[in-house]
Amino acid sequence: MDGKTSKRTTTESSRRAQRFGLLLLLLVALAALTACEPEPELHRSQEPFYLEATETGLLYEDHVNGCVLTLPAEAEADTSLFPIRTVFSAEGWRLQLFVEPELNSSKQRSYVGYSNKPLENGGELTVTDSSTRKAGPDGQYSATVNAWTRRPLSCLHDDYPNAVCVDVCIGSSKAVTLLLQYRDGVDAEALLEPLCSSLQGCSATAEAPKLHYGDASTQDAMDAHTRAVFEKLFGEQAGLSWGIFEPTETTFVMETETRLPALEEALNYKFTVSVMYMGFSAVDPIRQRLSRAAEQGIVTELSIQTGSVSMFFDVLDGKYDAYLRELAQAISSLPTPVLMRPGNEMNGDWCFWCAYNFGRDGFLYTEFYRYLHDLFRDEGVENVIWVWNPNHRSFPNYAWNNELVYYPGDAYVDVVGLTAYNTGSYYSGETWQSFSQLYTDYYAHMSELFSQPLMITEFSCSGIGGDKVQWVRDMFAALDAFPRLRVAVWWNSQDMDWSKDPPVVARSYRFDDDEAVFAIFREKLPAFPGRD
Repeated sequence: MDGKTSKRTTTESSRRAQRFGLLLLLLVALAALTACEPEPELHRSQEPFYLEATETGLLYEDHVNGCVLTLPAEAEADTSLFPIRTVFSAEGWRLQLFVEPELNSSKQRSYVGYSNKPLENGGELTVTDSSTRKAGPDGQYSATVNAWTRRPLSCLHDDYPNAVCVDVCIGSSKAVTLLLQYRDGVDAEALLEPLCSSLQGCSATAEAPKLHYGDASTQDAMDAHTRAVFEKLFGEQAGLSWGIFEPTETTFVMETETRLPALEEALNYKFTVSVMYMGFSAVDPIRQRLSRAAEQGIVTELSIQTGSVSMFFDVLDGKYDAYLRELAQAISSLPTPVLMRPGNEMNGDWCFWCAYNFGRDGFLYTEFYRYLHDLFRDEGVENVIWVWNPNHRSFPNYAWNNELVYYPGDAYVDVVGLTAYNTGSYYSGETWQSFSQLYTDYYAHMSELFSQPLMITEFSCSGIGGDKVQWVRDMFAALDAFPRLRVAVWWNSQDMDWSKDPPVVARSYRFDDDEAVFAIFREKLPAFPGRD
Protein backbone atom coordinates (compact mmCIF):
# COMPACT_ATOMS: atom_id res chain seq x y z
CA MET A 1 0.00 0.00 0.00
CA ASP A 2 1.49 3.36 -1.03
CA GLY A 3 1.39 6.53 1.13
CA LYS A 4 -1.50 8.17 -0.75
CA THR A 5 -3.71 5.09 -0.40
CA SER A 6 -2.88 4.86 3.29
CA LYS A 7 -3.67 8.54 3.81
CA ARG A 8 -7.02 8.28 1.98
CA THR A 9 -7.98 5.22 4.05
CA THR A 10 -7.07 6.96 7.29
CA THR A 11 -9.01 10.10 6.33
CA GLU A 12 -12.10 8.09 5.36
CA SER A 13 -11.92 6.13 8.63
CA SER A 14 -11.72 9.40 10.52
CA ARG A 15 -14.80 10.75 8.70
CA ARG A 16 -16.77 7.58 9.46
CA ALA A 17 -15.80 7.86 13.12
CA GLN A 18 -16.93 11.51 13.18
CA ARG A 19 -20.27 10.64 11.56
CA PHE A 20 -20.78 7.80 14.02
CA GLY A 21 -19.94 10.11 16.90
CA LEU A 22 -22.41 12.74 15.72
CA LEU A 23 -25.13 10.08 15.32
CA LEU A 24 -24.40 8.78 18.81
CA LEU A 25 -24.64 12.30 20.25
CA LEU A 26 -27.97 12.80 18.45
CA LEU A 27 -29.37 9.58 19.87
CA VAL A 28 -28.20 10.51 23.36
CA ALA A 29 -29.79 13.93 22.99
CA LEU A 30 -33.09 12.41 21.86
CA ALA A 31 -33.03 9.98 24.75
CA ALA A 32 -32.33 12.84 27.13
CA LEU A 33 -35.26 14.82 25.74
CA THR A 34 -37.54 11.80 26.20
CA ALA A 35 -36.23 11.21 29.71
CA CYS A 36 -36.74 14.87 30.57
CA GLU A 37 -40.36 14.88 29.42
CA PRO A 38 -42.16 16.52 32.31
CA GLU A 39 -44.21 14.07 34.38
CA PRO A 40 -47.52 14.96 35.95
CA GLU A 41 -47.51 15.71 39.63
CA LEU A 42 -48.86 12.64 41.41
CA HIS A 43 -51.12 12.48 44.46
CA ARG A 44 -50.33 10.00 47.27
CA SER A 45 -47.96 8.24 44.89
CA GLN A 46 -47.20 5.34 47.24
CA GLU A 47 -50.82 4.17 47.00
CA PRO A 48 -51.64 1.85 44.06
CA PHE A 49 -54.01 4.33 42.39
CA TYR A 50 -55.68 7.67 42.96
CA LEU A 51 -59.13 8.94 41.99
CA GLU A 52 -60.36 12.50 42.43
CA ALA A 53 -63.24 14.56 41.07
CA THR A 54 -61.79 17.76 39.61
CA GLU A 55 -63.14 20.73 37.65
CA THR A 56 -62.18 19.04 34.39
CA GLY A 57 -63.49 15.55 35.24
CA LEU A 58 -62.49 12.40 37.11
CA LEU A 59 -58.72 12.30 37.56
CA TYR A 60 -57.24 8.79 37.55
CA GLU A 61 -53.64 8.00 38.40
CA ASP A 62 -52.24 4.47 38.07
CA HIS A 63 -49.16 4.40 40.29
CA VAL A 64 -48.34 0.73 39.59
CA ASN A 65 -48.26 0.74 35.78
CA GLY A 66 -47.53 4.46 35.43
CA CYS A 67 -50.23 6.40 33.61
CA VAL A 68 -52.59 9.31 34.22
CA LEU A 69 -55.78 10.39 32.46
CA THR A 70 -58.95 12.37 33.06
CA LEU A 71 -62.40 10.90 32.45
CA PRO A 72 -65.86 12.43 32.21
CA ALA A 73 -67.08 13.59 35.58
CA GLU A 74 -70.02 11.17 35.57
CA ALA A 75 -67.79 8.09 35.19
CA GLU A 76 -67.75 5.44 37.90
CA ALA A 77 -64.60 3.40 38.43
CA ASP A 78 -64.34 -0.36 38.97
CA THR A 79 -60.86 -1.21 40.31
CA SER A 80 -61.64 -4.76 41.42
CA LEU A 81 -59.10 -6.17 38.94
CA PHE A 82 -56.50 -3.43 39.32
CA PRO A 83 -53.74 -3.33 38.14
CA ILE A 84 -54.72 -5.81 35.40
CA ARG A 85 -57.77 -3.89 34.27
CA THR A 86 -59.64 -0.77 35.35
CA VAL A 87 -63.17 -0.19 34.11
CA PHE A 88 -64.96 3.15 33.92
CA SER A 89 -68.61 3.42 33.01
CA ALA A 90 -71.55 5.79 32.75
CA GLU A 91 -74.92 5.71 31.05
CA GLY A 92 -74.51 4.22 27.59
CA TRP A 93 -70.79 3.42 27.63
CA ARG A 94 -67.96 1.47 29.26
CA LEU A 95 -64.20 2.00 29.04
CA GLN A 96 -61.74 -0.82 29.73
CA LEU A 97 -58.22 0.39 30.46
CA PHE A 98 -55.20 -1.91 30.09
CA VAL A 99 -51.54 -1.01 30.51
CA GLU A 100 -48.47 -2.93 29.38
CA PRO A 101 -45.73 -1.18 31.37
CA GLU A 102 -42.62 -3.05 30.19
CA LEU A 103 -42.38 -3.16 26.41
CA ASN A 104 -39.52 -2.07 24.22
CA SER A 105 -40.30 -0.42 20.89
CA SER A 106 -40.39 -3.69 18.93
CA LYS A 107 -42.66 -5.29 21.53
CA GLN A 108 -44.91 -2.24 21.38
CA ARG A 109 -45.38 -2.84 17.66
CA SER A 110 -45.97 -6.53 18.27
CA TYR A 111 -48.53 -5.77 20.98
CA VAL A 112 -50.53 -3.46 18.73
CA GLY A 113 -50.29 -5.68 15.66
CA TYR A 114 -51.05 -8.99 17.36
CA SER A 115 -53.88 -7.64 19.50
CA ASN A 116 -55.66 -6.22 16.45
CA LYS A 117 -54.92 -9.02 13.99
CA PRO A 118 -58.31 -10.80 14.31
CA LEU A 119 -60.01 -7.63 13.05
CA GLU A 120 -58.63 -8.49 9.62
CA ASN A 121 -60.66 -11.69 9.54
CA GLY A 122 -64.13 -10.17 9.41
CA GLY A 123 -66.56 -12.55 11.06
CA GLU A 124 -68.63 -11.19 13.92
CA LEU A 125 -66.88 -7.81 14.05
CA THR A 126 -67.43 -5.27 11.28
CA VAL A 127 -64.52 -2.81 11.19
CA THR A 128 -65.60 0.78 10.56
CA ASP A 129 -62.28 2.59 11.04
CA SER A 130 -58.57 1.85 11.08
CA SER A 131 -56.44 4.93 11.47
CA THR A 132 -53.92 6.75 13.64
CA ARG A 133 -54.13 9.74 15.92
CA LYS A 134 -52.03 11.69 18.38
CA ALA A 135 -52.43 11.38 22.14
CA GLY A 136 -51.04 13.12 25.19
CA PRO A 137 -51.34 16.78 26.27
CA ASP A 138 -49.04 17.91 23.46
CA GLY A 139 -49.85 15.16 21.00
CA GLN A 140 -46.49 13.55 21.71
CA TYR A 141 -47.70 9.95 21.59
CA SER A 142 -48.59 7.82 18.60
CA ALA A 143 -51.91 5.98 18.77
CA THR A 144 -53.51 3.29 16.61
CA VAL A 145 -57.29 3.46 16.30
CA ASN A 146 -59.64 0.63 15.35
CA ALA A 147 -63.42 0.86 15.49
CA TRP A 148 -66.02 -1.84 14.90
CA THR A 149 -69.59 -2.88 15.45
CA ARG A 150 -71.15 -6.26 16.12
CA ARG A 151 -74.69 -7.59 16.28
CA PRO A 152 -76.62 -6.83 19.48
CA LEU A 153 -76.74 -9.79 21.89
CA SER A 154 -80.13 -10.13 23.56
CA CYS A 155 -78.96 -12.09 26.62
CA LEU A 156 -76.38 -9.60 27.88
CA HIS A 157 -77.19 -7.56 30.96
CA ASP A 158 -75.38 -4.55 29.51
CA ASP A 159 -74.82 -4.73 25.79
CA TYR A 160 -72.39 -2.38 24.06
CA PRO A 161 -72.37 -3.39 20.37
CA ASN A 162 -70.07 -0.56 19.21
CA ALA A 163 -66.41 -0.16 20.08
CA VAL A 164 -63.38 2.04 19.49
CA CYS A 165 -60.02 0.72 20.62
CA VAL A 166 -57.10 3.14 20.94
CA ASP A 167 -53.63 1.66 21.47
CA VAL A 168 -51.21 4.34 22.63
CA CYS A 169 -47.46 3.84 22.60
CA ILE A 170 -45.87 5.90 25.39
CA GLY A 171 -42.16 6.46 25.02
CA SER A 172 -40.32 3.28 24.13
CA SER A 173 -41.41 1.13 27.05
CA LYS A 174 -45.18 1.25 27.52
CA ALA A 175 -48.48 0.67 25.73
CA VAL A 176 -51.90 1.78 26.95
CA THR A 177 -55.17 0.43 25.55
CA LEU A 178 -58.39 2.39 25.80
CA LEU A 179 -61.26 0.09 24.80
CA LEU A 180 -64.39 2.24 24.62
CA GLN A 181 -67.65 0.30 24.17
CA TYR A 182 -70.93 2.10 23.72
CA ARG A 183 -74.55 1.92 22.69
CA ASP A 184 -76.08 3.54 19.65
CA GLY A 185 -76.53 7.27 20.06
CA VAL A 186 -73.39 7.84 22.14
CA ASP A 187 -70.85 10.30 20.68
CA ALA A 188 -67.69 8.20 20.91
CA GLU A 189 -65.37 10.93 19.63
CA ALA A 190 -66.63 13.40 22.22
CA LEU A 191 -65.61 10.87 24.88
CA LEU A 192 -62.32 9.85 23.29
CA GLU A 193 -60.84 13.24 22.51
CA PRO A 194 -60.40 14.42 26.13
CA LEU A 195 -59.37 10.92 27.19
CA CYS A 196 -56.61 10.73 24.60
CA SER A 197 -55.41 14.31 25.11
CA SER A 198 -55.20 13.89 28.89
CA LEU A 199 -53.33 10.58 28.80
CA GLN A 200 -49.77 10.76 30.13
CA GLY A 201 -47.11 8.33 31.18
CA CYS A 202 -45.52 8.60 34.60
CA SER A 203 -43.12 6.71 36.84
CA ALA A 204 -44.29 3.59 38.63
CA THR A 205 -44.18 4.45 42.33
CA ALA A 206 -46.30 1.81 44.10
CA GLU A 207 -46.54 -1.93 44.59
CA ALA A 208 -49.40 -3.88 43.04
CA PRO A 209 -52.07 -4.92 45.57
CA LYS A 210 -52.63 -8.62 46.17
CA LEU A 211 -55.83 -10.02 44.68
CA HIS A 212 -57.81 -12.87 46.20
CA TYR A 213 -61.10 -14.59 45.35
CA GLY A 214 -63.33 -17.48 46.32
CA ASP A 215 -64.08 -16.87 49.97
CA ALA A 216 -67.87 -17.02 49.48
CA SER A 217 -69.45 -20.49 49.57
CA THR A 218 -71.38 -21.53 46.45
CA GLN A 219 -72.71 -24.89 47.67
CA ASP A 220 -76.19 -23.64 48.61
CA ALA A 221 -77.45 -24.48 45.11
CA MET A 222 -76.39 -28.15 45.43
CA ASP A 223 -78.69 -30.95 46.57
CA ALA A 224 -77.63 -33.08 49.54
CA HIS A 225 -76.12 -35.87 47.44
CA THR A 226 -74.10 -33.43 45.34
CA ARG A 227 -72.79 -31.71 48.47
CA ALA A 228 -71.75 -35.10 49.82
CA VAL A 229 -69.89 -35.94 46.60
CA PHE A 230 -68.34 -32.48 46.61
CA GLU A 231 -67.10 -33.04 50.15
CA LYS A 232 -65.75 -36.47 49.29
CA LEU A 233 -63.86 -35.25 46.23
CA PHE A 234 -62.97 -31.69 47.20
CA GLY A 235 -63.39 -31.32 50.97
CA GLU A 236 -60.54 -30.40 53.28
CA GLN A 237 -60.11 -34.04 54.31
CA ALA A 238 -60.19 -35.38 50.75
CA GLY A 239 -57.05 -36.92 49.35
CA LEU A 240 -55.87 -36.63 45.75
CA SER A 241 -57.91 -38.86 43.43
CA TRP A 242 -57.40 -39.45 39.72
CA GLY A 243 -59.51 -38.91 36.65
CA ILE A 244 -59.00 -39.74 33.00
CA PHE A 245 -59.88 -38.65 29.51
CA GLU A 246 -60.20 -41.89 27.56
CA PRO A 247 -61.54 -41.13 24.06
CA THR A 248 -63.42 -44.39 23.64
CA GLU A 249 -65.25 -43.81 26.92
CA THR A 250 -66.77 -40.49 25.86
CA THR A 251 -67.56 -41.10 22.20
CA PHE A 252 -71.22 -40.56 21.37
CA VAL A 253 -71.35 -43.86 19.42
CA MET A 254 -72.72 -46.09 22.16
CA GLU A 255 -71.88 -49.32 20.35
CA THR A 256 -68.18 -48.53 20.51
CA GLU A 257 -66.40 -50.80 22.98
CA THR A 258 -64.67 -48.65 25.57
CA ARG A 259 -61.17 -49.32 26.82
CA LEU A 260 -61.69 -47.92 30.32
CA PRO A 261 -62.83 -51.13 32.09
CA ALA A 262 -59.78 -53.04 30.85
CA LEU A 263 -57.46 -50.17 31.79
CA GLU A 264 -58.92 -49.97 35.29
CA GLU A 265 -58.61 -53.72 35.76
CA ALA A 266 -54.97 -53.68 34.63
CA LEU A 267 -54.23 -50.71 36.92
CA ASN A 268 -56.18 -52.06 39.91
CA TYR A 269 -57.68 -48.57 40.17
CA LYS A 270 -61.08 -47.02 39.49
CA PHE A 271 -60.94 -43.42 38.30
CA THR A 272 -63.22 -40.95 40.06
CA VAL A 273 -63.64 -38.52 37.14
CA SER A 274 -63.96 -38.91 33.36
CA VAL A 275 -63.66 -35.99 30.94
CA MET A 276 -66.22 -35.55 28.20
CA TYR A 277 -66.22 -32.76 25.58
CA MET A 278 -69.43 -31.52 23.99
CA GLY A 279 -70.41 -28.95 21.45
CA PHE A 280 -74.08 -28.25 20.90
CA SER A 281 -75.03 -31.51 19.21
CA ALA A 282 -78.09 -33.62 20.02
CA VAL A 283 -78.80 -34.05 23.72
CA ASP A 284 -79.78 -37.75 23.64
CA PRO A 285 -76.27 -39.12 22.97
CA ILE A 286 -74.90 -36.82 25.67
CA ARG A 287 -77.55 -38.06 28.11
CA GLN A 288 -76.71 -41.69 27.29
CA ARG A 289 -73.02 -41.19 27.89
CA LEU A 290 -73.62 -39.28 31.12
CA SER A 291 -76.00 -42.03 32.28
CA ARG A 292 -73.47 -44.73 31.47
CA ALA A 293 -70.81 -42.95 33.52
CA ALA A 294 -73.28 -42.41 36.36
CA GLU A 295 -74.12 -46.14 36.42
CA GLN A 296 -70.43 -46.83 36.97
CA GLY A 297 -70.19 -44.20 39.73
CA ILE A 298 -67.98 -41.95 37.65
CA VAL A 299 -68.32 -38.18 37.96
CA THR A 300 -68.21 -36.64 34.48
CA GLU A 301 -66.24 -33.47 33.85
CA LEU A 302 -68.42 -32.04 31.08
CA SER A 303 -66.54 -29.48 29.00
CA ILE A 304 -68.89 -27.21 27.04
CA GLN A 305 -67.25 -25.78 23.92
CA THR A 306 -68.62 -23.80 20.99
CA GLY A 307 -67.60 -24.76 17.48
CA SER A 308 -67.06 -21.19 16.28
CA VAL A 309 -67.05 -17.57 17.38
CA SER A 310 -70.48 -17.19 15.76
CA MET A 311 -71.85 -20.07 17.85
CA PHE A 312 -70.42 -18.40 20.97
CA PHE A 313 -72.32 -15.25 20.00
CA ASP A 314 -75.44 -17.29 19.22
CA VAL A 315 -75.51 -18.59 22.79
CA LEU A 316 -75.43 -15.02 24.06
CA ASP A 317 -78.21 -14.15 21.64
CA GLY A 318 -80.52 -16.81 23.07
CA LYS A 319 -80.49 -19.06 20.01
CA TYR A 320 -79.57 -22.16 22.05
CA ASP A 321 -81.90 -21.57 24.99
CA ALA A 322 -84.20 -24.49 24.18
CA TYR A 323 -81.22 -26.79 23.68
CA LEU A 324 -79.60 -25.70 26.94
CA ARG A 325 -82.84 -26.20 28.88
CA GLU A 326 -83.12 -29.72 27.45
CA LEU A 327 -79.49 -30.38 28.44
CA ALA A 328 -80.12 -28.99 31.92
CA GLN A 329 -83.07 -31.33 32.44
CA ALA A 330 -81.05 -34.30 31.16
CA ILE A 331 -78.32 -33.56 33.68
CA SER A 332 -80.81 -32.91 36.47
CA SER A 333 -82.23 -36.43 35.98
CA LEU A 334 -78.88 -38.10 36.63
CA PRO A 335 -78.27 -39.86 39.97
CA THR A 336 -74.75 -38.43 40.21
CA PRO A 337 -73.30 -34.91 40.01
CA VAL A 338 -71.61 -33.45 36.95
CA LEU A 339 -68.56 -31.22 36.94
CA MET A 340 -69.57 -28.47 34.53
CA ARG A 341 -66.61 -26.82 32.79
CA PRO A 342 -67.74 -24.08 30.35
CA GLY A 343 -65.20 -22.79 27.83
CA ASN A 344 -61.99 -24.14 29.33
CA GLU A 345 -58.59 -22.53 28.59
CA MET A 346 -60.35 -19.32 27.60
CA ASN A 347 -57.10 -17.34 27.87
CA GLY A 348 -55.63 -19.28 24.94
CA ASP A 349 -56.04 -17.67 21.54
CA TRP A 350 -56.72 -21.06 19.95
CA CYS A 351 -60.16 -21.06 21.63
CA PHE A 352 -63.17 -19.55 19.88
CA TRP A 353 -64.31 -18.16 23.26
CA CYS A 354 -61.04 -16.26 23.88
CA ALA A 355 -61.32 -12.45 23.88
CA TYR A 356 -58.59 -12.40 21.22
CA ASN A 357 -61.32 -13.35 18.73
CA PHE A 358 -63.82 -10.63 19.62
CA GLY A 359 -62.07 -7.36 20.23
CA ARG A 360 -60.32 -8.06 23.56
CA ASP A 361 -63.60 -7.98 25.48
CA GLY A 362 -63.26 -10.50 28.32
CA PHE A 363 -66.69 -9.48 29.58
CA LEU A 364 -68.26 -11.55 26.80
CA TYR A 365 -66.73 -14.72 28.24
CA THR A 366 -67.86 -13.97 31.80
CA GLU A 367 -71.34 -13.27 30.45
CA PHE A 368 -71.25 -16.63 28.60
CA TYR A 369 -70.22 -18.54 31.73
CA ARG A 370 -72.76 -16.77 33.96
CA TYR A 371 -75.51 -17.22 31.40
CA LEU A 372 -75.04 -21.00 31.38
CA HIS A 373 -74.82 -21.09 35.17
CA ASP A 374 -77.96 -18.99 35.68
CA LEU A 375 -79.96 -20.91 33.07
CA PHE A 376 -79.19 -24.21 34.84
CA ARG A 377 -80.11 -22.65 38.18
CA ASP A 378 -83.38 -21.32 36.78
CA GLU A 379 -84.14 -24.82 35.49
CA GLY A 380 -83.77 -26.12 39.05
CA VAL A 381 -80.59 -28.14 38.42
CA GLU A 382 -78.97 -28.97 41.78
CA ASN A 383 -76.44 -31.64 40.85
CA VAL A 384 -73.85 -29.51 39.08
CA ILE A 385 -70.42 -28.51 40.42
CA TRP A 386 -69.11 -25.53 38.46
CA VAL A 387 -65.45 -25.57 37.38
CA TRP A 388 -63.63 -22.52 36.03
CA ASN A 389 -60.46 -23.48 34.19
CA PRO A 390 -57.95 -21.12 32.55
CA ASN A 391 -54.75 -22.30 30.90
CA HIS A 392 -51.53 -22.07 32.91
CA ARG A 393 -50.17 -19.42 30.56
CA SER A 394 -52.07 -16.74 28.71
CA PHE A 395 -51.52 -16.73 24.96
CA PRO A 396 -50.90 -13.90 24.24
CA ASN A 397 -49.53 -12.88 27.62
CA TYR A 398 -51.10 -9.41 27.73
CA ALA A 399 -53.18 -7.78 30.44
CA TRP A 400 -56.38 -7.90 28.37
CA ASN A 401 -55.93 -11.70 28.18
CA ASN A 402 -54.97 -12.29 31.82
CA GLU A 403 -56.88 -15.21 33.33
CA LEU A 404 -58.55 -12.96 35.91
CA VAL A 405 -60.25 -10.94 33.17
CA TYR A 406 -62.28 -14.11 32.56
CA TYR A 407 -63.14 -14.88 36.19
CA PRO A 408 -66.97 -14.92 36.46
CA GLY A 409 -67.10 -14.26 40.21
CA ASP A 410 -67.12 -16.22 43.45
CA ALA A 411 -70.83 -17.06 43.23
CA TYR A 412 -70.20 -18.93 39.96
CA VAL A 413 -67.15 -21.03 40.75
CA ASP A 414 -67.10 -24.10 43.02
CA VAL A 415 -63.73 -25.48 41.88
CA VAL A 416 -60.76 -23.83 40.16
CA GLY A 417 -59.20 -25.95 37.45
CA LEU A 418 -55.53 -26.00 36.45
CA THR A 419 -54.21 -27.08 33.06
CA ALA A 420 -50.56 -27.38 32.04
CA TYR A 421 -49.11 -29.95 29.65
CA ASN A 422 -45.59 -31.08 28.93
CA THR A 423 -46.16 -30.84 25.20
CA GLY A 424 -42.72 -32.18 24.34
CA SER A 425 -40.62 -30.71 21.57
CA TYR A 426 -42.20 -31.84 18.30
CA TYR A 427 -43.09 -28.28 17.30
CA SER A 428 -40.64 -25.42 17.01
CA GLY A 429 -40.52 -23.30 20.13
CA GLU A 430 -41.68 -26.05 22.51
CA THR A 431 -39.42 -27.31 25.27
CA TRP A 432 -39.51 -30.34 27.53
CA GLN A 433 -40.76 -29.39 31.01
CA SER A 434 -41.00 -31.51 34.14
CA PHE A 435 -44.17 -31.68 36.23
CA SER A 436 -42.53 -29.53 38.90
CA GLN A 437 -41.45 -26.95 36.34
CA LEU A 438 -45.00 -26.75 35.03
CA TYR A 439 -46.86 -26.71 38.31
CA THR A 440 -44.75 -25.38 41.19
CA ASP A 441 -45.05 -21.66 40.46
CA TYR A 442 -48.43 -22.09 38.78
CA TYR A 443 -49.90 -23.89 41.79
CA ALA A 444 -48.47 -21.28 44.20
CA HIS A 445 -49.96 -18.49 42.08
CA MET A 446 -53.43 -20.04 41.91
CA SER A 447 -53.35 -21.00 45.61
CA GLU A 448 -52.65 -17.39 46.48
CA LEU A 449 -55.42 -16.11 44.20
CA PHE A 450 -58.24 -18.53 45.06
CA SER A 451 -59.78 -20.14 48.13
CA GLN A 452 -61.79 -22.73 46.20
CA PRO A 453 -60.55 -26.34 45.90
CA LEU A 454 -58.06 -26.89 43.12
CA MET A 455 -57.98 -29.70 40.58
CA ILE A 456 -55.95 -30.48 37.49
CA THR A 457 -58.74 -30.71 34.94
CA GLU A 458 -56.48 -32.21 32.29
CA PHE A 459 -52.76 -32.75 31.88
CA SER A 460 -50.29 -35.17 30.40
CA CYS A 461 -46.75 -35.70 29.16
CA SER A 462 -45.77 -36.18 25.55
CA GLY A 463 -43.49 -39.04 24.64
CA ILE A 464 -41.57 -36.95 22.11
CA GLY A 465 -38.61 -34.85 23.21
CA GLY A 466 -37.52 -36.42 26.50
CA ASP A 467 -37.71 -39.33 28.94
CA LYS A 468 -41.42 -39.89 29.61
CA VAL A 469 -40.73 -42.70 32.07
CA GLN A 470 -38.60 -40.44 34.25
CA TRP A 471 -41.14 -37.61 33.88
CA VAL A 472 -43.93 -39.80 35.26
CA ARG A 473 -41.75 -41.15 38.04
CA ASP A 474 -40.79 -37.59 39.06
CA MET A 475 -44.42 -36.48 38.84
CA PHE A 476 -45.61 -39.04 41.37
CA ALA A 477 -42.69 -38.17 43.66
CA ALA A 478 -43.57 -34.46 43.51
CA LEU A 479 -47.30 -34.66 44.29
CA ASP A 480 -46.90 -34.24 48.06
CA ALA A 481 -45.75 -30.67 47.39
CA PHE A 482 -49.25 -29.81 46.09
CA PRO A 483 -51.52 -30.49 49.08
CA ARG A 484 -54.50 -28.45 47.82
CA LEU A 485 -54.91 -30.54 44.65
CA ARG A 486 -57.98 -32.75 45.00
CA VAL A 487 -58.27 -34.38 41.56
CA ALA A 488 -55.76 -34.88 38.75
CA VAL A 489 -57.10 -35.88 35.32
CA TRP A 490 -54.73 -37.61 32.89
CA TRP A 491 -55.45 -36.86 29.23
CA ASN A 492 -54.97 -40.31 27.74
CA SER A 493 -54.93 -39.52 24.04
CA GLN A 494 -52.68 -37.94 21.42
CA ASP A 495 -52.36 -34.87 19.23
CA MET A 496 -51.83 -35.39 15.52
CA ASP A 497 -49.91 -33.28 13.03
CA TRP A 498 -52.52 -33.07 10.33
CA SER A 499 -50.22 -31.13 7.99
CA LYS A 500 -48.42 -34.38 7.19
CA ASP A 501 -49.66 -36.87 4.63
CA PRO A 502 -50.38 -39.25 6.18
CA PRO A 503 -50.82 -37.50 9.57
CA VAL A 504 -48.30 -38.36 12.29
CA VAL A 505 -48.44 -38.28 16.09
CA ALA A 506 -47.07 -34.94 17.32
CA ARG A 507 -47.73 -35.44 21.03
CA SER A 508 -48.13 -38.97 22.35
CA TYR A 509 -49.94 -38.43 25.66
CA ARG A 510 -51.14 -41.97 26.42
CA PHE A 511 -49.86 -43.80 29.48
CA ASP A 512 -50.66 -47.20 27.99
CA ASP A 513 -48.56 -47.01 24.83
CA ASP A 514 -45.34 -47.57 26.78
CA GLU A 515 -45.16 -50.55 29.15
CA ALA A 516 -42.59 -48.85 31.40
CA VAL A 517 -44.85 -45.80 31.82
CA PHE A 518 -47.89 -47.99 32.40
CA ALA A 519 -46.01 -49.98 35.03
CA ILE A 520 -45.42 -46.82 37.08
CA PHE A 521 -49.13 -45.95 37.00
CA ARG A 522 -49.99 -49.55 37.90
CA GLU A 523 -47.65 -49.33 40.89
CA LYS A 524 -48.64 -45.85 42.12
CA LEU A 525 -52.35 -45.35 41.45
CA PRO A 526 -53.76 -47.87 43.98
CA ALA A 527 -52.36 -45.70 46.79
CA PHE A 528 -54.76 -42.88 45.86
CA PRO A 529 -58.50 -42.71 46.65
CA GLY A 530 -60.60 -44.17 43.83
CA ARG A 531 -64.30 -44.53 43.29
CA ASP A 532 -66.21 -47.13 45.25
